[in-house]
Amino acid sequence: MRLHIGYLLSLEDSERARAACLKYLQNYLLVFFPLRPDIVEQMQQTAQELGGQLGRPRLPWKYSWIKEFAGWNCAKHAQLLLPQVKWSLIRFWDKVAFRMENRRLGQVNPVG
Repeated sequence: MRLHIGYLLSLEDSERARAACLKYLQNYLLVFFPLRPDIVEQMQQTAQELGGQLGRPRLPWKYSWIKEFAGWNCAKHAQLLLPQVKWSLIRFWDKVAFRMENRRLGQVNPVG
C-alpha cells in the first residue's frame, strides 16, 4: 500500500492526491482491523504523514449488528465466512436441481 501511495505521490504531490491516498487507506482499513493492529498502526502513521487521520472502520450493515452482540472479531469472521457459505449452498442447490432435471428427463425420454 505504501508503494501505491508513493507511486501516486511521485506523479502528483497535491492535496487532491493526498486526499485520494487517505481515502485509499480508509477503504482498506477494515481488511486489517482488528486482527492486525500492527498494520493498522502503520496505516495510521502513513495517514499522519499525508496530513490526515483515519477514522474507525465501519462494517457493512449486514454485519454491523453482529458486532453489537458478539464483537468485532466475530463480525469480521462472519463477513469473511458467510459469503462463502452462501455460494456453497447455491452451488449445492444448482447441482441438486440439475440432477433432478436429468433424472426427470431420463425417465420421460430414455436415450439408448
